Amino acid sequence: MANGHCAAQATVLSGSTPADAVLQQVRFLENITAVCSQLLMLLYCSLVCREQFFEKEIATIRERELKLQFRNAVIKTVNLAMVFGTPPMTACVIFASYEVMVGRLSATLAFTTLSLFNILRFPLVVLPKAMRALSEALASIQRVEAFLLEDVPTDAEGVTKSTAAGVKIRKAQFKHYGKDNFTLNVPEFSAAP
Repeated sequence: MANGHCAAQATVLSGSTPADAVLQQVRFLENITAVCSQLLMLLYCSLVCREQFFEKEIATIRERELKLQFRNAVIKTVNLAMVFGTPPMTACVIFASYEVMVGRLSATLAFTTLSLFNILRFPLVVLPKAMRALSEALASIQRVEAFLLEDVPTDAEGVTKSTAAGVKIRKAQFKHYGKDNFTLNVPEFSAAP
């Protein structure tokens, strides 16, 4: 009975019934839900818009990557064809021109020439690797050169750091355990850079 009496007094004082308070709370929750759903919709739209942007960017980058991969594959294929196709083609051209200009080709001359071409094929196999190593070395030299040519900071702090001692040792004890237990006490030591 006391609880009902307190509720009735609260209703009289506030001018509203408990049902009105519940309705106000429901409206408040509806407003919060509407704001949250709008916020979520904005967030979703923002993500979808960004997703499309990033999807386009990634597609563009991937397209360039595929073109570069195709170009590299073509270059490697041509390179391999030249490495393994050049010696037999050269042998055929030389043997044909020998037949036309000199006369009949003997077996000893043909086999000797073929063995020389096999020996000469090794530099052709190594040449692409050497070219790649050379291009990587040139690119590395350019990067190191660009790094070394960058400006050195010359602010006041940099100047004081460069004039400060490079190494400072205070109250140090260096020990060597061996036949002679040697201990070196250094009260203070500094060396300029």
